[in-house]
Amino acid sequence: MPAPSSSDRVRGSARPRVASYTAALLSQTAVPAWNDAHRGLPYVFTGSAAASGAGHGMLVAPVAEAGPARRLAVGGAAAEVVEAGVRPTRDPAHVVKP
Repeated sequence: MPAPSSSDRVRGSARPRVASYTAALLSQTAVPAWNDAHRGLPYVFTGSAAASGAGHGMLVAPVAEAGPARRLAVGGAAAEVVEAGVRPTRDPAHVVKP
């Protein structure tokens, strides 16, 4: 497999920023469900983008060369799970009162 070109590296480095920027745009709307999650939404979107991109990498790469894609998938999924688990305890608006 040939080494990635400089344009491949630039495109690859821009993808996480695009995913998190989309989350920032959505969280700044007047829709309460999106606006309430404005702090954690970029982490969820970026983790999801990483996991789905890694899934594509695992599909197209030979099994012996898919190690980096597997690690990225685990990292992306972990980011989503951690943010989903931390969010209800971090935001007082979502704490259930007795």
